[in-house]
Amino acid sequence: MLIKVRDWENDEFGSSLKGWKTVAWSPVVVLEGLTCTRAAAADRLTYRIWVEAPNEVRLRRGLERDGETHRQLWLNSMRTERQFFTADATPARADLRVNGSRMSPTIRSPRSCCSTTRKKPPTLSLKQTRADSPRIKLPRLSNVLR
Repeated sequence: MLIKVRDWENDEFGSSLKGWKTVAWSPVVVLEGLTCTRAAAADRLTYRIWVEAPNEVRLRRGLERDGETHRQLWLNSMRTERQFFTADATPARADLRVNGSRMSPTIRSPRSCCSTTRKKPPTLSLKQTRADSPRIKLPRLSNVLR
């Protein structure tokens, strides 16, 4: 499979792509991004996940990662996203909705952050670390794309 690669290091604001990368076939391919489940592509996807968090949480996380110099960029982006997602009805097509305000690298209890809106979620392997604490181990996207 051939994919376009985003050049985060040399093109921070995304006006160009770095080139093409060949990725080995996999039975599961994860597409991640703001418009990956937009109406124009939705019928080609097997399962759609919508992650949502309050604007305050998103802004805080973004500024922690990108720095205060990106505040206006974040505010403008959130406004544009809100308009797009409303017009496109993107969240309504989700098969699984995740409350991103409670997320951590490992989700302790799927029921605390997720709700199924349509299809039954795909089978996930659960790793029992303690009798009362199931954990879902999700692969890092970078590992999936290698």
